[in-house]
Amino acid sequence: MNMNSSELLLVMTWAAQLLVAVFFIAGFVSFYTEIWDQAFVNPRRSRRERISMRVVLVVLSVGLASILHVAGYISGSSAMMFHNIGLFILVFSLLDADINIGEYLVRCFALVAVWLMHHVNDFMMMKFAVSMIIAIIVMITIWRYRSYIEPHFPIRLLISTIIALDFWFTLPYHSASMHMNMSTSIEAVLMFFLMKLSTGRQQSLWAHN
Repeated sequence: MNMNSSELLLVMTWAAQLLVAVFFIAGFVSFYTEIWDQAFVNPRRSRRERISMRVVLVVLSVGLASILHVAGYISGSSAMMFHNIGLFILVFSLLDADINIGEYLVRCFALVAVWLMHHVNDFMMMKFAVSMIIAIIVMITIWRYRSYIEPHFPIRLLISTIIALDFWFTLPYHSASMHMNMSTSIEAVLMFFLMKLSTGRQQSLWAHN
């Protein structure tokens, strides 16, 4: 069956948002890894400077993700893209094996806060409880096996996709200025997966180094 003009426009809009998301995430990953290098690897940095760089990593990931989620509230038809990029940044920062437990918990709290924000007025639903339990189990698993997960991109891809599936397929119909349905959830998870896949080489080189 041939697509009509409105369906074609929707596909083209999603493709354009995907391109924006992929290029944005590529730049974010490069910037994050550069700061990470200063915080954990550069021998010329003093201990105070290294601590400062680690604080910058937390502020960068949590702060930028928060800004993007706020943008999602006011962006209309681009809301899903902004929320998806913000989710990607939080998940990406969780998979940093070199951070300590305090830094990890800050990232976890930020992800949980975003989760709660998207489920406002839905806290008593079984779907929310199940999604939250899965998210917590995944976060505990990441911390427990972080040194094994980080250098293996296929595992990082799998874990990230599980979080995306859990997040997007359990949202209520009205969520953070979005009207959710099966089609929107599929588009969101596919966009998230392609964002993650597009940064595979960057992340593999980072882990290898």
